[in-house]
Amino acid sequence: MVPKKTIRPYPFHYSIDSLRTYLTPEWWSQAFGYLAFVPLVPIFDNPFFSCFRDPERNLHVLRNFVTNKESHRLHLETCDQWQAFQDRLILAVRAFKEYQFQWAFLLPTPPSMLGFPKSFSSQRAACFQVHRSRDWFTIWIALLSYLLVDLPGPSVKAWFTIIVGHKVEQAWLSGLQSFILGAFAKISRVGTFLDPFVREIDQPTVAWFCKLNIPVWYRWGSAEARSVQYNADLQHLQPPPEVLQQAITFLVKSPSSRNLVSDVEEVTNAAPQLTAPEPSGSPLLYSQQILQHAHDKHLEMKPWASFFASRKAENGAYLRNETSAQKAHCIAREKQHPTSGAEVFLWDWSLDDCTCLVRSRVAKNERKSVATN
Repeated sequence: MVPKKTIRPYPFHYSIDSLRTYLTPEWWSQAFGYLAFVPLVPIFDNPFFSCFRDPERNLHVLRNFVTNKESHRLHLETCDQWQAFQDRLILAVRAFKEYQFQWAFLLPTPPSMLGFPKSFSSQRAACFQVHRSRDWFTIWIALLSYLLVDLPGPSVKAWFTIIVGHKVEQAWLSGLQSFILGAFAKISRVGTFLDPFVREIDQPTVAWFCKLNIPVWYRWGSAEARSVQYNADLQHLQPPPEVLQQAITFLVKSPSSRNLVSDVEEVTNAAPQLTAPEPSGSPLLYSQQILQHAHDKHLEMKPWASFFASRKAENGAYLRNETSAQKAHCIAREKQHPTSGAEVFLWDWSLDDCTCLVRSRVAKNERKSVATN
């Protein structure tokens, strides 16, 4: 479904920030245009991100000998490496601001605010927050990719000079540039919705996105067709007849409650003749229809059944041994369900495999909203 085009408020907040939120395309905006460059696949297998591999193995246990309680956190050496990586990213972005002062964009939340330097009461909570923080570095890499790919060669050298002047290691900068202009350029991205007929300030063209292999969609209807007729510079945006025919055929096979003509006018598609070929070996990008079909098939398998069957057996054993006081307590909780004190878990589609359901713990400040919904 195409999101409604509105003026987007600042979307980031450390308590709810998650990479998963930004894996679907939004309308392009000057403030958050870099979100179109967010990769759809993990990037931490690259040697440049060696310090981010297997973060759960870098967790260690701290014991408070006064309270005799344990806490879990990222190993101090790994934490320092992540902090240094974050500082270099922020410094690099500031250098872009200094060199290209006309660029207007809003920065995302720093990864450290998502919790990787903190200690947690359980290993599971520590793993969740550390992974959430690590994945958030992807947003900053997408931002730098967005800024770096549009610089001509001389500007890249000048930017390097500025960064080195801020005492950032040249080896790290070379690794960053090699990754962004090399392996990262071949990774499938989220993409964006665009209105090429009413351009915003500094809005790139459809051709610019396609040249960089960034998916881009735009509306095509009678108004856009008329614009192309009277403006030769826009004729490359007209979809080929076979693309429009496919859209009409699909709508006839799957009619909606709306008028067919209005449906056709809402078809959005980038001009195929501009689309860069997908690099070999890159992962499959699921269309909405294919993805929905995969979700339906997975739901038919009821992947949660084995989990709840195991829980039912555990609960049965517990009920057979519970005391009168415990039984009274359970009855009281059934009459008034807790909304914030009890742990809440959510079954949602996995970030690693978008066709697989996984069970994850909900953050404490989100328990009430998730439980009520």
